Amino acid sequence: MAATLARRAGRSTAAAALWGAARGFASVGSDIVSAVPGVSLQKARSWDEGVATKFATTPLKDIFYGKKVVIFGLPGAYTGVCSQAHVPSYKNNIDKLKAKGIDSVICVAVNDPYVLNGWAEKLEAKDAIEFYGDFDGSFHKSLDLEIDLSAALLGRRSHRWSAFVDNGKIKSFNVEEAPSDFKVSGAEKTGIGNSQEQQPAAAIAQEPGAVSSSQEWARMASRGLTSSPWSSQVDAFTAGPFKGNPAAVCLLEDAAKAADERWMQSVASEFNLSETAFLLRDSSAAGAAPRFQLRWFTPAAEVELCGHATLASAHFLFTSVLAEHEALIEFSTKSGILTAKKVAAPESTGVSGKGKLFIELDFPMIDLVDCHPSELPSIPETLNGASIVSVHKSTTAGDLIVELSSGKEVADIIPNIHEIKMCSGGGIIVTGPAPAGSGYDFFTRFFCPKFGIPEDPVCGSAHCVLAPYWGGKLGKHKLTAFQASPRSGILYLELEAAGRRVRIQGEAVTVMTGTLLA
Repeated sequence: MAATLARRAGRSTAAAALWGAARGFASVGSDIVSAVPGVSLQKARSWDEGVATKFATTPLKDIFYGKKVVIFGLPGAYTGVCSQAHVPSYKNNIDKLKAKGIDSVICVAVNDPYVLNGWAEKLEAKDAIEFYGDFDGSFHKSLDLEIDLSAALLGRRSHRWSAFVDNGKIKSFNVEEAPSDFKVSGAEKTGIGNSQEQQPAAAIAQEPGAVSSSQEWARMASRGLTSSPWSSQVDAFTAGPFKGNPAAVCLLEDAAKAADERWMQSVASEFNLSETAFLLRDSSAAGAAPRFQLRWFTPAAEVELCGHATLASAHFLFTSVLAEHEALIEFSTKSGILTAKKVAAPESTGVSGKGKLFIELDFPMIDLVDCHPSELPSIPETLNGASIVSVHKSTTAGDLIVELSSGKEVADIIPNIHEIKMCSGGGIIVTGPAPAGSGYDFFTRFFCPKFGIPEDPVCGSAHCVLAPYWGGKLGKHKLTAFQASPRSGILYLELEAAGRRVRIQGEAVTVMTGTLLA
């Protein structure tokens, strides 16, 4: 069957040969009962129920004939992908499947029915899904779905798969490339309603790992995440967790949520991070690159531009939502259309970048102007004797840019948040030249307590004004910046003077994912 699916899905000859040589599953269009003669399954039950029924089994004809059945198989119970993604995808989509005329949804695994019963009860899924054991593996072996997972201490188990069966006839049949994968066997990929009888599920109709823009959301739906916003916490401008600048990223499906500023502000206050980003797919965009509406909120207010939360959003989309071949994202924001793209590691990192995801943001350049004497900051306790070289002000947010004589003085600042809060302007950016031999061009710290952020750990948007400032002073169009906050972070900057743009490159790390319930 796999070779047939590979040909119909337009896979390469080599890929088809690999599948065909490795697997020989029952064919789409064949009768599943006839393909597995003499085999029965064991409905999930307690031990006492097993004794009471004299350990009765269920013939396949009773399961499949005269019904429309969606069946999915998995390598085991109580394991990560099975518990967290595979079963929930069907449990959370059961009403949609029933609305399409499905009579029953069945989960089967190479396991005894008593273990499956306990697992189904733990997942609270027995009302939606019928669970069956294949205690000796004969069902999966007959379908050539058996796999040896002894290395994981699981023994002989099954591939991860799904099928749509109508009156015993296999209409679609999807098998994951590896047991740990969850790309083609979820509830949204069953093939129900396809115009051609033998059309496989949509995800098989492309190269492995590729998902068209119209199918990106199926990945989340199959994880049961489309009914509530999916949230993730990402550390930006760092190669490791618990450094850089953390941002919450919330992926919305409901346009009403995306328009509810009070709700978004409440969510941002709840996360209490320097920024929370809200994404909504922009289906009206006609360009080749996927486009998302993007808004940023601090715990206290919405802002018009944020670099680290944009990097976090791009990292989240590239690693968790979009297909691997997607390399460019457009964001529609209050600062215009911004882009994020995958790039090679900057030369100054000294690494090849293989296996690393560096992202480049294309941001507007921001000008600075001289301060009026009345606007000069009075922050003696914060500066603690450090001498001020110059003070300027950004033309957009009105942040004050205070240059000190050395990066060490910047790093050694112990901020007095009260006196900083009393200053004019949105926030105070303190910057200075990096120490010789450090590998950096300048150091920075950013304090913005008026926005509920005593110190912004790493601020990308601040470098839209700092990059041209330091680029002019140092005579460079490529710079490496170090944000000397306690969490610290690194930004790789490139000036495009003609287009008045600043390209900001960096890494990010996802440290947490979840679902917003409120």
